[in-house]
Amino acid sequence: MHTGIELARIRSNMYLEEGYFQVRSKKMRTYAYGFPRIGKKREYKKALESFWAGKSDETAL
Repeated sequence: MHTGIELARIRSNMYLEEGYFQVRSKKMRTYAYGFPRIGKKREYKKALESFWAGKSDETAL
């Protein structure tokens, strides 16, 4: 029977096998709401900060 550490090592080795992950683009395609820098000029960040400051409402987001 495997220990927790051994199972973690087995799983991580599975993901490291050649071809499992493929990089299709160097551009970031995902984001997190805790990191609001969406848009070429950070439009989402500015809209979110405006909402937090009470200068805009939910529809602006």
